[in-house]
Amino acid sequence: MKTGRFALVLFLSLVLAGCFVASFYPLYTSADLHPDTLLAGEWFDGDSTLWKFDYITVQEKDKPSVTDSTGYILTFREKGEEQSKSSMEIRVVRLDGNCFLDFFINEIKDENYPDFFDLHTMAIHTFAMVTQKGDSLLLTWLGTEWIKEHARAHKLKVAFLERDDDILLTAPTSDLQKFMVKCATIPEAWEKGTFFLLHRPSR
Repeated sequence: MKTGRFALVLFLSLVLAGCFVASFYPLYTSADLHPDTLLAGEWFDGDSTLWKFDYITVQEKDKPSVTDSTGYILTFREKGEEQSKSSMEIRVVRLDGNCFLDFFINEIKDENYPDFFDLHTMAIHTFAMVTQKGDSLLLTWLGTEWIKEHARAHKLKVAFLERDDDILLTAPTSDLQKFMVKCATIPEAWEKGTFFLLHRPSR
């Protein structure tokens, strides 16, 4: 679906193009994070793009590295290509029986996108809801048109900013959590959202 080299940059482009609803604040606090195994390892999006989830490694000066199993570093690779050096930080957030992922662009390293590109990248989060379908995981983002319609009708029950037809959620984490839990009960909020169906590699 997307080449590994450009998958993260394309993901960012989708955010900038308004295909994902972005948030200034994360969906979690430290109290919401627990050791997790849901995503660990390799998954395929369709038949081509490999999503690799590795636990976060914390390295402090003059100390041994420590594995943080409450979060993942996500990298992409297309079959037959080198793994992307760019990455995203992923946190699994479980709220009221719902499972969400908090995506945060961790690092962009690509010879085609020098540091100048990094300087113009806003540190933002996007949130996906996870639904298990057998051995597969369905990742679905809120529909941007649903968000915009509710914002224009003054029915969006969460703080946000709107500029040039784009919505940026600005609510604090506690309000974001209430908002996402409420959205989880509204099927039409997700109907036209971006989605990916991930499955484990064939053995």
